[in-house]
Amino acid sequence: MCDNIKYYKTTKKFTYPNGCFNLEANWIPSDFVANIDDCTGYIVQKITRSINASDSFLEAISDEMKSYEHEYYEAWPVERGGVQLNANYGFHDQWKYMAFGYYGMLDDFKKKYRTSGCLTMNGSVYWVGREMPEYQIVQTKFKEGAITHAGELLSASKFDEANHLEIKCFREQKGRWNFENDEHFINCLVNYSKLGQKCHKSWIKDIEDIFNGMSIWQQLVDTIYKTSLLEEDAN
Repeated sequence: MCDNIKYYKTTKKFTYPNGCFNLEANWIPSDFVANIDDCTGYIVQKITRSINASDSFLEAISDEMKSYEHEYYEAWPVERGGVQLNANYGFHDQWKYMAFGYYGMLDDFKKKYRTSGCLTMNGSVYWVGREMPEYQIVQTKFKEGAITHAGELLSASKFDEANHLEIKCFREQKGRWNFENDEHFINCLVNYSKLGQKCHKSWIKDIEDIFNGMSIWQQLVDTIYKTSLLEEDAN
């Protein structure tokens, strides 16, 4: 899915039933300053991420809350209409709320069993041109790797000067899940987990390693067998 919106273009967007998501986007500098000779400065984005979820899930992640909720600023240098990056990633910005790897995602499903919630990620985007007084502040205050969640981008924990800047665009992504119903949880989990396996025996082994002992274990196994048989019949 690709979205063309003023100031940026979404080039990749994946969402998952457990609320996880992965978005990639490229800035459109000419939407900030039409004259390429004047289009030198910084695109600055204020990131705010928060979570609202069932008490049991919030208790389970209490030691990891900094990974779920944070606020900071990040910046992209722009020279004559071109976004400057140290490496070519194929995108300028990535919003990612994902557990690590296939098994990490299965474990994330487990954590969210019989819970509901929503993780919200917001981005307020500003333009700081080289003729503006805030330009020198961004140039000196923002550092590569200063904020872990910003990766290699220029970033800073505070940028109070943003309060005096015009917000050029506002971005938002919500990652919702509702696994309070067992049947819905099982169907979502099986549909996701079957992407990682071809043989139902190894598929069940993966599920068993993570979910064995839980009250829904037998229902999971029965659903996997049924899904496997239906797929075999279709072939």
